[in-house]
Amino acid sequence: MASSTTSLRVGLVHNWPGAKNSELDIILRILPVLTSLGHQGIIIDPLGQELSEKGDRLSPVFRHNDFDIVLNLHYLNPKLLAGLSYAVNWNPLAYIVDDPITQQPLPIKQFGYIADCFRSHDRILSAGSPLVDNFVASLREEKGKGWLPEASLSLHTSIVTPENLATEDVTAEDARVFYIGVNWEKLSKSENRAVRHEGLFETLDKSGEFVFYGLREQYGVPLWEGIQHYNGELPFDGGKSIIDKSREYGMTLVLSSQQHRDSALVSTRIFQACAAGTVIITDKNPFIERHFGSKVYYFEYGETPKQTAENLLAVVASVKANWQQAKDNARACQAIFLEQFALEKEIAALCDQAQKDMRARQAFIESASPNIHVVVDCRHYGTEAVNQALVQCEAQLLKPGCLHVLCTRKQQQALASVSSMHFDVVVHEHQGPLGGFLVANVDTLGEAFMCFTPEHTWSRDHLFELTVASNNTASSAYSPAFVDYQSLHGVHETLEYGIKGLDGDVTRLSQRMLSRFSAHRLANANILVPTTVLSAVSFAHARIAQFGIGAIFVLLYEAEQLNGRLPVLSAAVTSVWRTDADYGDVTFNQYQVSNEATGLFRDRNMFSAFFAATNSEVAALQQSWELQQEQGFVGSDESADYQVSLLVRQVNALKSKLNSSAFSKEFSLFFYLQHVFRSRPLLLRALNSTHRFFAKLLKV
Repeated sequence: MASSTTSLRVGLVHNWPGAKNSELDIILRILPVLTSLGHQGIIIDPLGQELSEKGDRLSPVFRHNDFDIVLNLHYLNPKLLAGLSYAVNWNPLAYIVDDPITQQPLPIKQFGYIADCFRSHDRILSAGSPLVDNFVASLREEKGKGWLPEASLSLHTSIVTPENLATEDVTAEDARVFYIGVNWEKLSKSENRAVRHEGLFETLDKSGEFVFYGLREQYGVPLWEGIQHYNGELPFDGGKSIIDKSREYGMTLVLSSQQHRDSALVSTRIFQACAAGTVIITDKNPFIERHFGSKVYYFEYGETPKQTAENLLAVVASVKANWQQAKDNARACQAIFLEQFALEKEIAALCDQAQKDMRARQAFIESASPNIHVVVDCRHYGTEAVNQALVQCEAQLLKPGCLHVLCTRKQQQALASVSSMHFDVVVHEHQGPLGGFLVANVDTLGEAFMCFTPEHTWSRDHLFELTVASNNTASSAYSPAFVDYQSLHGVHETLEYGIKGLDGDVTRLSQRMLSRFSAHRLANANILVPTTVLSAVSFAHARIAQFGIGAIFVLLYEAEQLNGRLPVLSAAVTSVWRTDADYGDVTFNQYQVSNEATGLFRDRNMFSAFFAATNSEVAALQQSWELQQEQGFVGSDESADYQVSLLVRQVNALKSKLNSSAFSKEFSLFFYLQHVFRSRPLLLRALNSTHRFFAKLLKV
């Protein structure tokens, strides 16, 4: 772990392995900056697998516990890896709350997942949008990070100061307007999808004042067909070639989408143009207006592409008519960039703050953290669970004060030599349910406790994150677990990583979930309980003592009934449960993992006996519970009637979708096959080549 005098180990998250996109381009700019500062940068995917500098997977090596800081460059990542977690969002607010393609509101669970992603990180870096910054701050109000020093960090889509800052001596007569981008309008097939610049480039091209660069084709579709002054693609070299070409032509056109203008966010293009010392012509983006003012030249969008083109050409003529003033303005923009936005300055500030944050975290651990005890019940799944618990606890930044081992008389001798250098290990021969042990030992469980669940891998900050959440509210705290399975590693889409790996979304301990005794869905090892909570429900100790694994859930239920307070969520994903099984409707059941599959039915029966008279949810679920017990299978914790009605709605929705003409227009076999082959690069390359050949042959 780095200190103020040692280097940082920095994980740079590339969300889409194999893709050459703007996020990877910025990562490639950050890497040499980190090296120059004496730090080590490693490109990884959201799960921590190392990638090459081309963004491709190297090997299935996971580095969950060896980063000092993880820098997430997209809002779809929760904190999944150990270490400080910083994230930046460069997307406009409209892309966060709505689907960027359909522009319709996101499904509730999907939006909830995005909100939890923002809440999970230690810091969210600003990209310069007050609108987005305030939105994110409002989502994170409940999180609270009392140990974290106050600081404001920025990370723009910027570039490193070029080695050569000299500007080309281009005359007004020779100057032309340089533009680079993707002509997405050529790919738009939807009748309802609005396009940004349809017809604009064709009109500008005819003037002879503009030159165009960018991706030549996508999915076999030529993107610049009919544009006479399209000059090809530029190398993927961190923006060096873009700066050189921009400087060569003397003027640069910088465009922002309506959504980016609404959120006052910009792309890398404005910073590249500034660094090149070229005259900048742009639409009115509040970010550019605020920072560059009258030093750049603005145009207005007209009612039609032709009117917009006329407005642009009028600006070009005005610039050329006052060329010396324009060049002076370009140099002023370059100076603003060097002073405020050079990437090396922002990365240096980020690394300096990370050092301070690490020292603050250590100070909290040493002075303010509680004495946590961990209970391991190895009576049902063997003494190997003790070894697992020892390994997990030894690796923690915040180590427990004691490990309590519950065992049978036969196991006691084998466990006699178990010890730790960092905490006490106490072996208990215990014959009754887990709940009975907790109630009988409430005065010897430290200031807070948790019950270990086997086959879970904790990040080294698992206990720390739960402690921070609990300390802020004096309540029990819980965190989500990530379900890790092999086929998930081939998924490129980050949203699929999160949604599937988190069983559809972040499981929340609601009052309804407690009332329905959903004890199988959340691991006890992800719940930290202050002993004051157990003491406060002394009136319920006799009931709690009758439960096995579900004792923690009953304790939380009784506490919520007493004071109306739910456990607080730590959105950081600090534990992983790995399975060889593929993704399904139910991927985790802590009773099954603990070799106590039938224990759930016993605990459910006990819960029903105690609370059916006062809990209407139990009465509604009894038929479903009985059916599951007969079949020996644990499914949804919804009532049988609800499950049937949900299935009917899903079938009807699918029938409606299949019968609609819009579905047949939107469906593409090529896009479907691309999705299927997304983790098979050779097949994907062959598919793209074949599609490109037939697209050109048939001119589609």
